[in-house]
Amino acid sequence: MENTSKSLRIPLIIGGLVLIITVGAGGLILTLSSKNNNTVSTSNSTLGGNGLESIPSNITNSSQYKDGTYTSTGNYDSPGGMEKIGVTVTLTNGVIKSVSVDTGTPSSFDAQKYQNKFSQGISGVVVGKSLDQATVGRVNGSSLTGIGFNEAITKIKTQAKV
Repeated sequence: MENTSKSLRIPLIIGGLVLIITVGAGGLILTLSSKNNNTVSTSNSTLGGNGLESIPSNITNSSQYKDGTYTSTGNYDSPGGMEKIGVTVTLTNGVIKSVSVDTGTPSSFDAQKYQNKFSQGISGVVVGKSLDQATVGRVNGSSLTGIGFNEAITKIKTQAKV
């Protein structure tokens, strides 16, 4: 009987990182690398009969955005006409640590009402997420304000790009 050595590779994508698990005759090998080819650091860990022999310990920030506070404006069309919304985000390691919205002078009472609802709920939606995950739809009952917010976030991505 012939002994053939086969292995199985399973890629898992977790928050921008790729974890490749290879199972074969030599045991389990874990390889950690960046999904977007910005090298985080690659480390192999082998699980032998007694458990984990080494673990990746030198993972660094793979963010494609500079830390800082960024402000931009986005526009959106409402039933009352064109509206404008200012957005300020603070980034640390590509993650939104705080967000604020400046509604300026809305064109109507309804626009003001929805922008206020949006600004009251946006922190709970985007704080703690990566800048790339900050695209929103309806927030706190406001559906159109998110269009202007998303436009401002797109501009902020350009400003903050490494």
